[in-house]
Amino acid sequence: MQATGGRMQATGGTITYTDKDGLNPSLTPYSDGYVVHTFTSSGDLEVTEAGLVEYLIVAGGGAGSGTTGIFEGAGGGAGGVLEGNKEITLGVKSIVVGVGGLSIADNCTKGGNSTFEELIAYGGGTGAFDSSNITDGGSGGGAVYSIGNEGEGIDGQGHNGRRLISIADRGCGGGGAWEEGGLDQSANGGDGIESSISGVPTYYGGGGGGLGWYDPYYSGQGGNGGGGDGASTLGEVGNDGTPNTGGGGGGGSYNGTFYKGGDGGSVIVIIRYLYNEVVVVVTTLPATNITPSNFIANGSLDYIGEGITIVKRGFCYKVKE
Repeated sequence: MQATGGRMQATGGTITYTDKDGLNPSLTPYSDGYVVHTFTSSGDLEVTEAGLVEYLIVAGGGAGSGTTGIFEGAGGGAGGVLEGNKEITLGVKSIVVGVGGLSIADNCTKGGNSTFEELIAYGGGTGAFDSSNITDGGSGGGAVYSIGNEGEGIDGQGHNGRRLISIADRGCGGGGAWEEGGLDQSANGGDGIESSISGVPTYYGGGGGGLGWYDPYYSGQGGNGGGGDGASTLGEVGNDGTPNTGGGGGGGSYNGTFYKGGDGGSVIVIIRYLYNEVVVVVTTLPATNITPSNFIANGSLDYIGEGITIVKRGFCYKVKE
């Protein structure tokens, strides 16, 4: 997926640059590459020249659950993942970056939503520890032994968690952005989606693993995309989702004492667009009058001389009156 056409300029977030293939991140621009804005906390994208952008919006992963009355804990669902292209207009655009859900004994929380203008990625659902603690979300949380329901995901953002199918299904995996939880083994989280928008191929939105049982207990593996692994046996905690992936937390356990599940992974929003080298040709002033003090610029002058062509990558110069 590539954004094409239209001059685009903006500020906000952490800015890096990639080459024409969208790879090899750098702090300096490539003349035919991309500008990448990364948000790991809420902020503003100030658009100074409108155009087409490519986006990746990841919501917070849901918390994995321990248990209070049933031994096995289920994995949390991944945060919803949205990606695509969008034309944006001039002005300040608010970027809301959600948070990962928290595993707190009887009150585990869903992941927070992330937004970019009208686009909303929904936070992941929590892993179950009883019939009242299965929640839907961008991807749904997993179910537990003797509780047959699973959390449901949102079409276009994520998938369902694993539900109870057989007596061996205990502490089921949460859903991922790419697939449902528990497809290869009931306690495993569903895999997330791979994206190279940052310049580095990375998976986002993996479901959390649960505490599985198939004589003996085993740790359900978190899905690709930051899903946390589940506890490996009774009396152990679940693992957190990986930061900045929206992965679900792993399920915990109960062995006379509550052992918490993992917290959901934190969030990321990435926006990129084609880098545009701006060439300004000045013909109204003699070369002797063209000095750095003649210009208001975002950066230093690349070239001054007879010609007269001045190149400033990404920004136009304005001649002072």
